[in-house]
Amino acid sequence: MLAACLLLATLHNSALFAGAEGVWVGRAWVEGRRLQALVVTPQGAYTLGFAETDEGLYGLAQRPEGWVAVGFSGEGGLVVRLDRRGQPVAAHRVGRGLLWSTDGEYALGGLRGPDWDAWLLRLADRTSWVYPAAGDAYAYSGFGTSRGLWVVGRTAGPGGFDAFWMRLDRQGRPGPAWRSNFPGNDYLRFVGPGLALGRAEREGDSEGLLLWPDTARAELWRRPGLDYFRMWRDYPTGRVLVGEAEVAGERRGLWVGSGQAVALGPGLGSLRFLEPQGPRAVGFSYGYSPEGQGWITRGSERGQRLQYRKEPLVLRPVPLNWRREQVRLVWQPLPQPVPFAGRLEACPDVNNR
Repeated sequence: MLAACLLLATLHNSALFAGAEGVWVGRAWVEGRRLQALVVTPQGAYTLGFAETDEGLYGLAQRPEGWVAVGFSGEGGLVVRLDRRGQPVAAHRVGRGLLWSTDGEYALGGLRGPDWDAWLLRLADRTSWVYPAAGDAYAYSGFGTSRGLWVVGRTAGPGGFDAFWMRLDRQGRPGPAWRSNFPGNDYLRFVGPGLALGRAEREGDSEGLLLWPDTARAELWRRPGLDYFRMWRDYPTGRVLVGEAEVAGERRGLWVGSGQAVALGPGLGSLRFLEPQGPRAVGFSYGYSPEGQGWITRGSERGQRLQYRKEPLVLRPVPLNWRREQVRLVWQPLPQPVPFAGRLEACPDVNNR
């Protein structure tokens, strides 16, 4: 059984952005080759990429034949197929954009034209659609239902960026869509069954944002300092939410569960993703090493308790009349993956240093 807190001990300047069932993805610095996309398994680690560009993987999902991971390669999106053990078998740079997340059937992100447009990629047949908006837009997350997909992200708004939420059918055709029309910057970073979350700026501060897309009911979680909600998931033991929370001017990994909120870790860090098989989060920490390391935690290490004030947020959403456009993109193969000397080790006990 893995320890309650783990680090990528041999991979400095590394980060993990998603993980499940013993497979984790992110990025790592490779001497002489810049940042590379990273895949970590109990059997070993692999890096992928071109020598002259940066790469990283942000999303991971299971497929019948193994796994698929998505992210970016240089100025393009990145799609990596893995076998059931997590070993990379094919990797491609796609278009000019980036992919933030995947559910195994679709991948979501932003594709760059004159502006950034929300991008939906159907993985089985490599079909891509974009949804042009007035100004830049990204799709960060999607959740499949019997009626299609809920998609959330950010688009241009009065405060700079507005959160948006949109229904799509299984063919990517848009249904009802709205932007928040909030006066400050706000994003929706993740959507699950019935609930989306992200952040919203109010009175010079970044607050945790929850939104129920079926009704547009919204709520702010407020306290002094920056808060950014990244993901939530329900487990048999209850709901867990993770992200970032500022403590004494420094961002820490945020864990909310069992009726309490805690800023984890001994220093700068972030928790980005919750594994589906049990309450465990992945991200990165600069608290155990100044170079930064991939971080996996069950949320049980010591941290600073936080108190939030929950406030209803009254939104007056503006309907969006987005259209779907199919685009044809070039899929460029990446070089073969390179085995990498990365291993997971238990986090040191900083209290005994």
